[in-house]
Amino acid sequence: MRLPHLIALALCVVSTTHANPLPLPARQTNAPTGSEIAAAIRSLEPREREERIFQEVAAGNVPNFLRTLKPVSLTNEIKGFTHVLTVYVTPDYLAVGGDTSFLRIPLKPMTAQRIADLAYCSLPTTKLVDAIWNAADLKLTPEPMPPGPAMTTVTAFEQHQMLIEKQFGFL
Repeated sequence: MRLPHLIALALCVVSTTHANPLPLPARQTNAPTGSEIAAAIRSLEPREREERIFQEVAAGNVPNFLRTLKPVSLTNEIKGFTHVLTVYVTPDYLAVGGDTSFLRIPLKPMTAQRIADLAYCSLPTTKLVDAIWNAADLKLTPEPMPPGPAMTTVTAFEQHQMLIEKQFGFL
């Protein structure tokens, strides 16, 4: 089981006091695991792959650890008055599958926005990304993939997933 740490970035940002849990359907017990989804989308064209990921998320096939949103506060002083805004963010990047077998999945902006809309969320701005990073309980060392056509393949997603999991100490 994953620890509920807030790590550096999130898909979902909500600014309401009623932010928990992430408003998606419950994950079905027979939903595909992350490795099963990876196998199913490996040969799909990008558009089909994105649609499949959207459908999985819409059906609630996301790990439970992503469903408990974490508060992040932003403070700004304007004309001598301090203003504090608390937003709620997912504790990790978007992933599909269950808690023990999931795949963090990068998306094109339009698909990410569709998912954010589905969950009544907003995608983070640069300022929010910085605030999330500063509030993170755990900051992993970036593991960038070399640019090129291979970086958008499911194999690259799985490799990147392994690099992240090694830093967590799970591999």
